[in-house]
Order: sequence, then C-alpha cells, then structure tokens
Amino acid sequence: FNRKLVDSKANRYFYVEGQREIVVMGSPERAVELKLHPDHPERGTRAFTVKDRFLVAAKDLEEVSKLKDNSLVRLMDCLNFRKAKHGFVFDSFEVEKYRESGGKIIHWLPAGQALVSVSVLMPNAEFSHGLAEPMVSKVKVGEVVQFTRFGFCRLEKVDKEQDGSDHYRFVYCHD
Repeated sequence: FNRKLVDSKANRYFYVEGQREIVVMGSPERAVELKLHPDHPERGTRAFTVKDRFLVAAKDLEEVSKLKDNSLVRLMDCLNFRKAKHGFVFDSFEVEKYRESGGKIIHWLPAGQALVSVSVLMPNAEFSHGLAEPMVSKVKVGEVVQFTRFGFCRLEKVDKEQDGSDHYRFVYCHD
C-alpha cells in the first residue's frame, strides 16, 4: 500500500551502488534527457551529456561480465552496447533494437561529472553506499524519491564531508 501512496509523488533518479567505471568503445557524444517522473512530464526533466565512459553498479557489471560475447546490453534510456572479448562496444541508440534481442538492461551515471555521494540505511541496519545523479542535490530533507531499480528512499539529512562536499543520507522505504 505504501508504494501506491508514494509512487505518483516520488521523482525518479539514478543511484549506482558500489560503482564501477566502464568504457563503451565507439560511443558518440550525445545529450540524454530523462523525465523526473514517467507519468508527470510537468515536473520536468534531467539532462546528461554522455560519451563513452559510464559508472554502473558493481553487481550489474558482474552480471554483464558473465554474458556471452556479442550479447546486447542497454544502458537504460541511453544506448545499447555489446559485450566483446576485450570490453564493451557501442551498438545503437534505439530501444526497439534492444527489445528485439531481449538482452540485459542496467542503469548508469555519466563518469567524470559532479555526482552526489549517497548512503542508504537499509532495513537490515546496514548501509548501501554509492553515487547519484547531480539533481539529487535538489531533494529536500523528508522528501521520498525513487532510485531507479533500487527502491523508494527518504532523505534524512545532508552532512558535510571533510573535503567540504555534501553527503546525502537516505533511509530505504521499500522497493
């Protein structure tokens, strides 16, 4: 029931746990614009400039690494690439091509951009640590967001790190 109550109110953001960098060889530079909420375009969008370097979740990279060579993988709402013997190679932008082959889909962050440091207190009292997209810095304390493919989380507080940067502390609500 909680999901039904917060789903329409929670903006979507990318959060990458235990991030690892990948290079997608041959990927051209492009602008990617994503809605803050799929059912509420009036809330606006967030934009990224991407090329060939991405951060992905460690568990996603592990799964992709186990795929057979030439398997198609989609960086959610961005591009398709193929696993090759010695890395990853750009394939296409079209989501239809991905849907035809039925490969794996993963979320991502653009490497080399100013990202937000995040920790999420999980139900088992352990913390998930990672990075989130820059727009997370606009989330207000007490606000519930959905980290795509991770779950709904509530911002509890923002701390200053020793280097002066902000660290966002969330509590996991549910998936």
